[in-house]
Amino acid sequence: MSTPSSQPGSFAVSQAETYQPPQGPPPSRVSHADQQPPPPSYEDWMAVTENPSSAGLPPPPTIHYEDSPNHNASEFEERQADAWCRQYPLFQPARFDNDVCLNIFYGKSSIVPLDPSMARQGLRVERTGATQIMKTKSPMYQCLRSQSPLYSALHSPSRGARSFTAYFEVRLVKVDRKSDVVAIGFFAPPYPAFRLPGWQRASIGIHGDDGRRYVNDTCGGMDFTKPFRTGEIIGLGMTFEQKQSNAMSKESKDGTGGRTNVQCFMTRNGERRSAWDWDLHEEMDSTVDRPGGVTGLEGDKDVYASVGVYGNPVVEVRFGKETCVWWPH
Repeated sequence: MSTPSSQPGSFAVSQAETYQPPQGPPPSRVSHADQQPPPPSYEDWMAVTENPSSAGLPPPPTIHYEDSPNHNASEFEERQADAWCRQYPLFQPARFDNDVCLNIFYGKSSIVPLDPSMARQGLRVERTGATQIMKTKSPMYQCLRSQSPLYSALHSPSRGARSFTAYFEVRLVKVDRKSDVVAIGFFAPPYPAFRLPGWQRASIGIHGDDGRRYVNDTCGGMDFTKPFRTGEIIGLGMTFEQKQSNAMSKESKDGTGGRTNVQCFMTRNGERRSAWDWDLHEEMDSTVDRPGGVTGLEGDKDVYASVGVYGNPVVEVRFGKETCVWWPH
């Protein structure tokens, strides 16, 4: 029988022989952070910031501004215009005789004041083959329209075509960016005569003082192009394309749209670029937090060309293929 003092020793020897450590050095300790790839260099990030397209990134989202850096109407005028629009709902589409329908088809018209009293406000319109607008200095915004619509809900598209483009141009004979405003746009009537196109319901407009795009937007619009300059020719168009019957049926059931796709675009000095095109129903327009959204511009109402002026600009308005430097084919 072993003595008690010999038992611990014999147990220790047996344990050492049974549990041997693994061969080789102990494993190293590696953290998750050590396993991550290193971040890109500062120079790489600068390259992306300066030229996003080179990195394959989508364009940045368009920003709605609270006001324009150059010209803004008062809040009182905005409330007055909203009240006017509530009082006068959009007109139903009209039927026109053959002569007017031919003018619509060929994009021919003339420019007239929305309010005849504009002549007393210093506005003079002269006919010179095309139409020339001259407005003397006045602290009021004024809006003019084409004599006949450039798009008719009941007559366009016509002759079996599935699409129809309404288009016209303005030539800036004289404009001072600091003191004058020239806006080119479209609207469905009626429209308040003291508002620029794009500020109220059923209207779009490109404003030359800040180069921004306005769609039922009483605030500061969205970045779009460079401000207009004297001597330039600016064109604006809307292409209405009838939807396929199956798409119409689906959208009529779920309430997501009407019968027409609408593509808007601008030209500058006879050039059209994809950056100046936009879908009327894209999110930045159709979700504008304004009563009506883009209602009235979706092909179910007559649409008129519009020119808004402020200050003392001289503008020539051009209708039809014979007078425009760019024309839809």
